[in-house]
Amino acid sequence: MPRVSKSAYFVIEFLNSFGTSFYYFYLFFFMEREFGFGNLGNLGLSAANGFLYMFAARYAGSYGQRRGYHRALRIGFSVMIVSMGLAFLAGSATAHLGAMAIWTLGMCFTWPTLEALVSENDSPVRLQRSLGIYNLVWAGASACSYFFGSAILEVFGARSLFVIPAGLHATQWILLELVERGWLFAESSNSKPVSASTEIELTARPIARTKALLRMAWIANPFAYVAINTVAATMPMLASRLELSPMMVGFFCSIWFFARLGTFLILWLWPGWHYRLSWFLASYGLLMVSFVGLSLGRLVWVVVLSQVT
Repeated sequence: MPRVSKSAYFVIEFLNSFGTSFYYFYLFFFMEREFGFGNLGNLGLSAANGFLYMFAARYAGSYGQRRGYHRALRIGFSVMIVSMGLAFLAGSATAHLGAMAIWTLGMCFTWPTLEALVSENDSPVRLQRSLGIYNLVWAGASACSYFFGSAILEVFGARSLFVIPAGLHATQWILLELVERGWLFAESSNSKPVSASTEIELTARPIARTKALLRMAWIANPFAYVAINTVAATMPMLASRLELSPMMVGFFCSIWFFARLGTFLILWLWPGWHYRLSWFLASYGLLMVSFVGLSLGRLVWVVVLSQVT
């Protein structure tokens, strides 16, 4: 296979993030409108997705390492396309839950694989740069999908929730095929690596503190994802509480997506926060406060401030 520029995988990552975010986050609104799902139903939907992803991603990631990353991506894209077709035809809540479960299994073959493709064989300094770009790409695409999502659904109808992701996943499949054949994003054989002088410096790493923070992250990160997906599942009720029009849902409720994107950029360019326990604890303190504000806030400015923090 020809050498491939990492730009190819960032493009595929952008499409993947837009498609998966559009379907997953607006599925809660769809289930509320079509089948009367409230907070409890949507939280159950989110929990089912999380538990399935938690176990399937481990297998899918190791499959990519054993059998090839491109093969894993093809499986993921194909399964997600099929699941969106099933969702388009589904007429009951149970059928939609089944389609979502199949889609989640397919998605598990994409995210671990894409992160591996943009980071494998990098030096520590290059790895920091690659993962910084990786975070900006998926966070930016996710923000755009939520911001424009309600307008897209308003213009093209509720079933576009399944058609648009299917089209994006099909585009990813075709793009991957062109990349593998060397027709797009082929890297010239005489290309030179980035010189050390152009790379950002790594923060000095105190080993004992690094190990302690790593163990804390293993414990804390799952709770952060629980908070994020809880907020995502209860967004329909939040929109109803604030009496937002369908068009305004995407514009207003996407504030925290853009706040996350900006934070990723700042923290990538400024490595001074690395390995500092105070920043770690402060971030989780703010997370708890903002979670309460989003869950209970009834004033617009409270919800906006909670999204930003």
